[in-house]
Amino acid sequence: MKQSMRKLFDELRDLLQDSVDITNETRRLVRAIHKKFQDEYGFKEIEPQLFSIKQYQFELEQIFEEGEAFRNSTKTTLTEQSIVVNKLYSTLIAKARKIMQQAQKDAASWSNSVLTPLMHQIKDHKKQIENRLQMLRRITESKGNVEENINQLKQELAQLKTQRQELATIMKTMHINDLPDTQQEKELALH
Repeated sequence: MKQSMRKLFDELRDLLQDSVDITNETRRLVRAIHKKFQDEYGFKEIEPQLFSIKQYQFELEQIFEEGEAFRNSTKTTLTEQSIVVNKLYSTLIAKARKIMQQAQKDAASWSNSVLTPLMHQIKDHKKQIENRLQMLRRITESKGNVEENINQLKQELAQLKTQRQELATIMKTMHINDLPDTQQEKELALH
């Protein structure tokens, strides 16, 4: 039974080490994500809040020490096996389970919030891009309007040239063209 208890505590330590490894890998990943957005998109540098498992490690190590003391005590050796197992589960295993559940809850909360500052920056960046796109659309539309206005002015100019030519033809048929320009202006002013 003492060996089974030892095996149980060793498995909990292995589980804790797996959690530490996953936490470290997650930290590297979060830092890499932040760095990528900083380098590629010019986002401002934000030191991501990193999840720490140290508190849980410390608490579990205390439970492991209690477990070793419990496992090696002469009282445990002399006590009936079912009572030892009940005491083990009601105290040490219950404490360990509570710590692990709290660690899982805190890790889930952390994972939901760790990228929030980056998400805000992404939303702001998206909004800036949308504003620029809208401004470019307005510029394109106004360019189209300018071209339209130029075409309209060209048509009006063509009409004015046609009218001028007609007027010149009329004046020529009236022989007003033979007079000097200043005289022409006087003649036109009188009419």
